[in-house]
Amino acid sequence: MGTVEAVESEIARVNAAIDALSAEIKEAKEKVDRAEAAGNADAANRWFTELQQLRKDKEQLRKEKEQLRDKEARLESADWSGACSNADLPASCAE
Repeated sequence: MGTVEAVESEIARVNAAIDALSAEIKEAKEKVDRAEAAGNADAANRWFTELQQLRKDKEQLRKEKEQLRDKEARLESADWSGACSNADLPASCAE
């Protein structure tokens, strides 16, 4: 997985996972709220623990996404540098 397209595909996969976790986080938060409203402290604690884990997972995916974006930028920069080393393109690379 070294091409820009492969990295873009991986970013799309991570974005989809982040979206899915966002929905799960919303659902878990609602369950915490309902359990608290019902006075069920055990259920509220259980759902709060789940909510915290989901948030950690989402943060980890965000970090992974940033790393992938950095990798994508490096690959694009390398592609551009390679094009500029071509003797046929001196005028466009001078800028």
